[in-house]
Amino acid sequence: MSLPLRQYARHRRSAGLSGGTLSAVRAAIEAGRLARSVASDGSIADAEAADLEWAETTHSDRVPLNGPTNGGERAPSSLQAARLRTELARAETAEIELRKLKGQLIDVGEVHFGLVNVFTIVKTRLRGVPSRLAQRWPDGKPNLQVIALASELIDEALTELAERDLVGAPLVDRTTDDDDDDAAEATT
Repeated sequence: MSLPLRQYARHRRSAGLSGGTLSAVRAAIEAGRLARSVASDGSIADAEAADLEWAETTHSDRVPLNGPTNGGERAPSSLQAARLRTELARAETAEIELRKLKGQLIDVGEVHFGLVNVFTIVKTRLRGVPSRLAQRWPDGKPNLQVIALASELIDEALTELAERDLVGAPLVDRTTDDDDDDAAEATT
């Protein structure tokens, strides 16, 4: 049974298929996506055969992925998958930028630079402790063995800290340390 183009468009729309308008049907015929199903008078010879031909000849990147006209049987093409990855990357980048603007994220390089500066100051101040101890010795004559021992212990501590991997080390929460509570109870 032959269908006029307008009636075939209604058929596609009622079936939930894409191309449910007269202009879409005409465009499919002009593009060659509907050729075998078109009768000599320009009508559609068989609606089901035309639907199959339409599905076979339509590029998958032109088919809607959601909504009532998606067809439901096509997997996204590699182009669609690439576009999806690009959009997801853009969305993730935008979210990161927003979190930076809100002050929820900071740059790792800035943190590293700040920590290096702080640790350099701490190291310099600790290395100065033995000489400051010698200057403040009560009778003005410092015990050189004590000063040398303090210098050695400070250098040892700094060397041990320099050898540790502090970047991956877990943070220790000292506010919930149960050992301090047990020690306090034992002394009372």
